Amino acid sequence: MKALTLILLTFSITVAVSHATPTLITYPQPQMNLSSMLYVQRLDGPDDSETFKQCSTISFEILGPCVGKICQLYLFRNGTDGWMPETVTALYNDYPPVTFNYNIFIPQGVSSGFNYCDDKN
Repeated sequence: MKALTLILLTFSITVAVSHATPTLITYPQPQMNLSSMLYVQRLDGPDDSETFKQCSTISFEILGPCVGKICQLYLFRNGTDGWMPETVTALYNDYPPVTFNYNIFIPQGVSSGFNYCDDKN
């Protein structure tokens, strides 16, 4: 029987929340889906009362398997309050950071994101 070794690497995710996000919200925790099937169920900050607050920027360190260059990212909001991310920047290993510009309210129960995997630029 062969042993399977799973190598986990660190991804850095930074979310900048728009000024248009309502000030009185219960801070919904979006779920994030990165390319090559890395799935992060919840993004929780160190202090839930400050996570995804209006006009804030918060960074997360995420452990996951080796997936290569990040070229797509989707957010899924689960909660009744409005939430508008301005940008989400993903950084992985030796690749340059990739910034996904949202500036839209993330609808409840619907995945919203970008796929730059086939972009030739």
